[in-house]
This record gives sequence, C-alpha cells and structure tokens, in this order.
Amino acid sequence: MNHMDRQIRVAILGCGTIGSELATFIDSDECQQAQVSALYDLDQSRSISLRNKLLSNPRVTESIEEILLDADVSLVIEAAGPDAIQSYSKDIVLAGKHLMVMSVGGLLHGDIYAELDSIASESGSQIFVPSGAVGGIDAIKACRDQLDVVILTTKKHPDTILDISVGNIKKDSDRKYPREIFYGTALDAVKRFPFNINVAATISLAGIGPIRTMVKIVADPQVSGNVHEIYASGSSGIMRFTMENIPHPENPRTSYMAVLAAIETMKHSSGRGIRIGT
Repeated sequence: MNHMDRQIRVAILGCGTIGSELATFIDSDECQQAQVSALYDLDQSRSISLRNKLLSNPRVTESIEEILLDADVSLVIEAAGPDAIQSYSKDIVLAGKHLMVMSVGGLLHGDIYAELDSIASESGSQIFVPSGAVGGIDAIKACRDQLDVVILTTKKHPDTILDISVGNIKKDSDRKYPREIFYGTALDAVKRFPFNINVAATISLAGIGPIRTMVKIVADPQVSGNVHEIYASGSSGIMRFTMENIPHPENPRTSYMAVLAAIETMKHSSGRGIRIGT
C-alpha cells in the first residue's frame, strides 16, 4: 500500500469501539495519507453516529456490497467480529481491496486463512493483522521454525469474560479466585471465547499454529485490565513476555493497546521511509 496514492480511501466495517477509534485517527491531522469514505455496521445508527463525528463526512452504506462495488475504496478495516471474517473477508479480497483484520480469531475457522492467503496472492491484495494486545510477535515470527512450545496465559476480570458455552463469567462469591476456566489449544480457545482471546489467534498464526499453541485463561477479580503472559521455548532459546494492559475507557472488553497497535499498523501500511519491526 505504500506505493498507492497519497489519499487512501478507507471503509470501516463495524462501528463499535475499535472501528470508531480507527476512523477518528484516520480523520485526524495525524493521518494525512488516508480518508474514511464509507462506513458499514449491522446497526446503522452506529454508522450514522460515527459519521456525524467525522470531518470527512463518509457515506453510510446499507450493505457490504456497496463497499465491494466502490472502486474508490482500496482498504477495508474489519472491526465487526469473527462472523464478519467468515461472511465478508473473501469477497473483500476477491474485489481487489486490501484488508485489515481486527477480529483475528475469525481467521482460525475452517480453511479461511489459507483461502485468503491464496486469493490475496492472486489479486495482489494485502492483508494486515495487527499485533493487537500483545508484544513479542516479531520474536515469535523470527523463531517459529525453532520453537517447540508456546503457551499463552491470559488473566481477566470475570465480568469481562464471555464463554459462549456458558455465557458471561460473572464473579461468584462461592468460588475461589484466581480460577482457571480454560486450558487447551488456541483453536479451541477462540471457539469458546471469540470476543476475548484474539491474542491467542495472533500468537498462533505468528508462531507454531493454533493446534500446538496452548492457552490458559484465568478469571481473577483482582485484575483491572488484561494480563497476557507468553512463554515460548525451543532450540533458539526461551522467551517470556508479560503485558499488563489497560482496558479501553469506553469498552472494558477491548484492550486499549489493541487499538494503538491497529493505529500503528495503519501508519506503517500507508507510510514511507524507515520501518522498524512489524
């Protein structure tokens, strides 16, 4: 994308916390190389509310098809949840548009990751996956062929955890905390906690895959934000990373660092000059 025209036309798919933050950044003086030109959300009132806050006055679309047919839109930022990846991502890339994926867990469903990679190679599209709420992605990518073990331990307040097999994990005075509520593969973690554990998908895709990457989720009422601990070992050595992230002020289930990582990816994807790391 760094060889494209100065004004990159961007469509935002999903106008919740992350989509709104990214749209606001692109609309600011800090981002001169891009412009928000279209918004789409299943709840159109959210698209309208966001549009009214932006100087660029983007078009509120009634369907994803409008974005696919818009020749001016070159980048679609997905911030609508894992179902959007399954429903729209292949059509977006087939249309020759670049795609930024925020709901990374959606890439672990079925063969969608391999299919997107193949389609993008043929269409010339780029697919951007921000590092999200964790650090160490560069190191894991660099050592992936030498790694034998990758374990992610995530600690969250029980009120912010949504397990689709049982519903919200609320603090229970009859239970002892901290409490391990899940241990298994990254693939299974994403299936059970699709709105809480995108970091597991990102780490697994950067490293040894969603079957070999193990995930432990701990409910801890003493945790105010999200704590992510990564342990990776292999012939290249041992790596340990710990992040204690602050939740987004408008949505405690969203890591503020995930938003910042997406903004940084946006800067890199459209910028020129020296680039350090991912």
